[in-house]
Amino acid sequence: MSDKPKVFVTRLVQKEITDVISEKSIMDIWAQKEPIPYEKLLDKVRSANGIYCQTTDRLDTNFFNAAKELKVVAVVGTGTDNIDLETASKRGIVVGNTPGVTAKSTADMTLGLLLSTARNIPNSQKWLREGNWKHDLAPMGWLGPEVQGSTLGLIGIGKIGTEVAKRAKGFDMKILYFSRTRKVELEKSLDLIWTNSLDDLLTQSDFVSLHVPLTEETKYIIGKKELEKMKPTSILINTSRGPVVNQKDLYTALKEKTISAAGLDVQEIEPIPLSDPILSLDNIVLTPHLGTATHKTRAIMAKMALENLLAGLSNKKLPFPVN
Repeated sequence: MSDKPKVFVTRLVQKEITDVISEKSIMDIWAQKEPIPYEKLLDKVRSANGIYCQTTDRLDTNFFNAAKELKVVAVVGTGTDNIDLETASKRGIVVGNTPGVTAKSTADMTLGLLLSTARNIPNSQKWLREGNWKHDLAPMGWLGPEVQGSTLGLIGIGKIGTEVAKRAKGFDMKILYFSRTRKVELEKSLDLIWTNSLDDLLTQSDFVSLHVPLTEETKYIIGKKELEKMKPTSILINTSRGPVVNQKDLYTALKEKTISAAGLDVQEIEPIPLSDPILSLDNIVLTPHLGTATHKTRAIMAKMALENLLAGLSNKKLPFPVN
């Protein structure tokens, strides 16, 4: 009988990662294209000592009740709102994530959504592919707001918000930010302007971009009231967490042209149901949570999670602990 620990891997990941896990443990992996159903996840972790998982896996109280032998949770990602950290801590189960590595790729995605919405890139490409470009471009066709020299409002100025600000400087944008704590040094280095109220940021900005974690305080930080304070020409961008925006209120605001457009890499429910009316609108760009989807970023995240897993299985301090 092997004395190796048992590890369950919830999704197919890089071969170099699973090669190490299978060498150091008795590995079981969910190798299907679709995510593992919750009930199967509970079955798989009953005898597991470690789990190598994603931010989309639901690790709630029932999960930890089922995982009697669990020692370590290694999540590939920064967010841990999918994990019942209180129960994990009570059970002595260490949880690790992959902080600090997602900022640059997510900031790139933010600018990509900003440019796509402002310049009508998805809709105009669809129009072209459908054979509608039959003559020289009409002088008043596909007009959008100027990005260069416009005002960008950042809600949250952590690592991702800071990277977005760096990129926005290349477009000579005026950059406002709203944060619980003022960052004077960042203001000096990046020429940022602090607004002491969210309302001030919303009323002044041409583009509003969200960079906050999902907490009780930030859930629905953007809803009907906030959307009505924005300019009718403004664009909302969200690459943080879906529920920081009330998606029903956003649908109404976009449909009624309270704001001009939106770009979302995250949605309130993921995957977004095909019945969601927001999919019927043409003034929104939606992508399937691609913020970290670069070869380099995903490889670094996978390696960090592996380091957490191996440390936890060996009863060593995690290099990137959450609890």
